[in-house]
Amino acid sequence: MSGGKQRLPEFEALRALSIILLMALHSDIFSKQVYGFEFGPISHFVGAFLLGSFFFLAGYFQEASMQKHVDTFSYFKSKFIRIFPPYWLALAMFTVVMGYSLKRLDLAVYLLGAQFIFSPAYVKPLLTLWYLSVVMGYYILFWFLAKWIKPGLWLGLWSAVFFFAAYGLHKLTGLFDGRFFEYYFIFLAGLYFARFQQAREFLFNLNFMAHV
Repeated sequence: MSGGKQRLPEFEALRALSIILLMALHSDIFSKQVYGFEFGPISHFVGAFLLGSFFFLAGYFQEASMQKHVDTFSYFKSKFIRIFPPYWLALAMFTVVMGYSLKRLDLAVYLLGAQFIFSPAYVKPLLTLWYLSVVMGYYILFWFLAKWIKPGLWLGLWSAVFFFAAYGLHKLTGLFDGRFFEYYFIFLAGLYFARFQQAREFLFNLNFMAHV
């Protein structure tokens, strides 16, 4: 797939915009007032947009990665090297530098990146680390689904079946972070967008300003 081998300027622009908004959001700039106008309510929309963008891009590049790494070992090796070392470093910063305390079981769950299953009902939640855990969960789940279910329609149907089964388990037991469901189909949309090249090229060629 050409989208997996070369950088798409549209996605680079989306990623750059999301990173800029992320820095602005964490700089507390939205707590300011300008001539009495409060920016606080806007921060909720900005946060939803940038997180949705990150999950969409993660889904897109997972599909590209699966087409590049056809064997299972190569795929998971690439994901492990990309995610776990910086993730463990961030976890060490939280627990050692910032002084967040974790029980032995909680620490084991976090070391495995499995808090998206057990937090917040069974393990102590930590800020920001939930994102990487949910992404890792998506990588594993959708690798199995996309690997064994090739037709796009069936992939969507089985993804929906797993979603509702996991959500039912969540309501009964408290397992799974609620944000796992919030961004589930956004990640899947990114995967679909990478898979169907003709649809992607059609959308990229649309000129929304042509009739303005």
